[in-house]
Amino acid sequence: MNNLGLVFTDKSGTVLTLTNDEDYVISIKDPDNQTVTSTGAFDKVGTYVVTISAKETANPTCKNGQTLNVRVASNVIGDAHFTTTYAPYYTGAALTPSKAELGKLVIENVNASVKAETLKDDEWEITGYSNNINASIYKDGVAKTFGYIEIKVNGDSSYAGQTYKIPFEIKPLTVSVDTVTVPKTVTYNKGNGPASDYKVQLVVNAKDASGKIVKTLNDDDYTVEYEYKEGANSATSDATNELHDFIKATVKIKNTNYVGANGTVTSVEMPEKDANNNSKWTEIVEKAITSDMIKINPSTYTYTGGNITPTFVVMDGSLVLYDSAEYSADKAEYKVVSITNNKNVGTGTVTVKGITGKYSGTASANFTITPANTSDVKVTFTDDSECQYTGRQVRPRTFKATLNGNDVTDQFEIAGYGENISGKGTVTLKPVDGNKNFTGDNISAEFNIVKEYVTADLNVYNSNG
Repeated sequence: MNNLGLVFTDKSGTVLTLTNDEDYVISIKDPDNQTVTSTGAFDKVGTYVVTISAKETANPTCKNGQTLNVRVASNVIGDAHFTTTYAPYYTGAALTPSKAELGKLVIENVNASVKAETLKDDEWEITGYSNNINASIYKDGVAKTFGYIEIKVNGDSSYAGQTYKIPFEIKPLTVSVDTVTVPKTVTYNKGNGPASDYKVQLVVNAKDASGKIVKTLNDDDYTVEYEYKEGANSATSDATNELHDFIKATVKIKNTNYVGANGTVTSVEMPEKDANNNSKWTEIVEKAITSDMIKINPSTYTYTGGNITPTFVVMDGSLVLYDSAEYSADKAEYKVVSITNNKNVGTGTVTVKGITGKYSGTASANFTITPANTSDVKVTFTDDSECQYTGRQVRPRTFKATLNGNDVTDQFEIAGYGENISGKGTVTLKPVDGNKNFTGDNISAEFNIVKEYVTADLNVYNSNG
């Protein structure tokens, strides 16, 4: 009993050289509370109480003491595993598998000649987890760090009371060509030098094999290397900083949670095209025209009954760009693609497109069309036969309504008539139900009631009769 393999350290962790019976003394009680002599052994199943005390001398090397409980079992756990392989992917959250996910617990004895024992579900419990968030770290494709499931054996098992930490691999997510989003274009900057000056912004995701777990990497998780690649439509044959050359990105993974199967995917180089023929290089293009560059003034127009062409310019800062409809091809910087929804009340849209070599992209801006007032509508009655005097109320039906010379007849219907016996007659018109182009009161339109037509033959003679 003189050599228990005790190691003493100070607070800083430095190993101390202490000798039994010179610097300290040991007393041991067996499970029956009997003193174990120096020639005795740990030969009973149960808990031994070991008390280590500083030896009282004239010049002691240590002071105080400690009491340790040492359990002696009939069987000792040498290893343990579950019948279900648990090797989850990194999720960013603590992984806490249940018994159902792990299957049965199999205990292997420290003595290899003893047969392994499969415990019943009520003979063990999960007491905790450790190192269970980050992915395993690998060396040469082999996992070197693990998460741990802490178990305790209960009940009547010969291993009862013992605890063990069972390791499990946490697989890293994988960054691939398909999980990296690359912008299609970047605006040409004459002052840039190396491709890295463009600071092309990527969105880098990592996924598990099923694609169900997706994590977006932060800037600290990776670095990017950039290089110029020659474009077919650029001015020279050199891969450099010029219009219509490309920028190629290579992602270097720093965070070990995203280094792929067995930690082997640490660099992802973007090809010119992916498997679906989508571009994975970024083209250097002319400055893109944006919606903010389209200045419509005024931005609100009153309904006219016809198509409205709003007044607008396209500006790059304080510079008014040249419209292809007004300037020659060598000067033009944009062209009008369309003006849509520009007749009825609501929101109209102006769409313009950059001229290749000057500006790129297509952009749109909106303007508003508000209702006209019914008081601005002019009404005429076009069928004189409906306006003839009859001695009774005259009710003409055929009319024409115009606004700024534009025909809006189909937007009105007759709502009523005046007395309309003779002289001046009146007809009340209103916008048809659901009409949004007009606001204001109903229209009261006048017409003349014709009592009779005078007919005559007109003979014309010259000076000779």
